[in-house]
Amino acid sequence: MLGVIDDLRPLGPGLKLIGQAVAVLVLMRAGLYIKIAVLPHGIALVLTFFWLMSTINSFNIIDIMDGLSSSVAFIASAVLFIVALINRQTMMAILAVSLGGALIGFLRYNLRPARIYLGDAGSMLLGLTLGALAMMGRYSDSNPVGYLAPLLILGVPLFDTAYVMFLRWRKGMPVIQGSPDHFALRLRRAGCSVRATVLLSCAVAGGLGLLGLACMLVQSLGAALAIIGSAAAALTCAGIFLARIDMRPE
Repeated sequence: MLGVIDDLRPLGPGLKLIGQAVAVLVLMRAGLYIKIAVLPHGIALVLTFFWLMSTINSFNIIDIMDGLSSSVAFIASAVLFIVALINRQTMMAILAVSLGGALIGFLRYNLRPARIYLGDAGSMLLGLTLGALAMMGRYSDSNPVGYLAPLLILGVPLFDTAYVMFLRWRKGMPVIQGSPDHFALRLRRAGCSVRATVLLSCAVAGGLGLLGLACMLVQSLGAALAIIGSAAAALTCAGIFLARIDMRPE
């Protein structure tokens, strides 16, 4: 409902954040929150709140190009479906495959040239749903840091959110103020077409998803940490490269 209202009559950032917070608290009140044995209950609730707020806004933030947000969301739903199958979590598997199937139908009309769009109603719903599905999975049966796998599975939108906030902060801008600092817009300035940018983003999302599965399944703590460290290093290098692209108006 918040997204529909915002699409019909744009809301300010503050009011939108309040609405998102209400939606997240309703979901948490229903009993869906991060459950990690070593975390105190209060800290788990705080992490859940910030996790869902982050995923809602991350999919909203990357919805700047035909098929981008919905394609990345499809990759994430497919990986979460695999997670559910590995853990034999029937309900999670049904929800993930249902979302993926809906996105396949949607992408037929959302890829360039798009005839329909997610809008805030669609992108924020995707972020909330995928963030919640990611919390439903079990990741630490093989090693104690496997619970970090969702950061990799949803790595593309989370990276873009952190990236644009960092670049805006470095410029002295408010982090919630719009700017052309998104990785997708930088790839476009570098000469990539819209289709190439979406395909590259899907490839990265798929690669991070596979790393997330590997992080979840490896028996060695050292191997899991190496996977996470390698992904973080690769994204940092990509961020440094993209930051060198001149985004000043031509």
